[in-house]
Amino acid sequence: MILRALAAASLAVLLNLSAAAILVPGAAAQQAFQKGDFAVQVGSHRKEESAQAGWTILTEKEPDLFAGLTLDIQRADLGDQGIYYRMQTGPFPNKATADDFCFSLKARKISCLVIRR
Repeated sequence: MILRALAAASLAVLLNLSAAAILVPGAAAQQAFQKGDFAVQVGSHRKEESAQAGWTILTEKEPDLFAGLTLDIQRADLGDQGIYYRMQTGPFPNKATADDFCFSLKARKISCLVIRR
């Protein structure tokens, strides 16, 4: 419990990001991720609009965890399986910080996966 609270409270400070972060599309999202080598994937959808809606739901449900983080939607063409839009957030300066954030999400029953950028 203390680890979760500490991780959530320190992420915005650690990452030096605004707590009022919103969706950052395209090139701006890529620039934001240049500040850290890791991201956390929090979902994957068949439609880009669904990924954006999923992000809105997550950030409204868990604002303390997602404060200061931005959405980066990654398009993944899986051939015969189709195209998916992966919801990724960050940036995180190292794997340990991304792991801590993912741990906090899992403690609240939110699936996640740490991604190296």
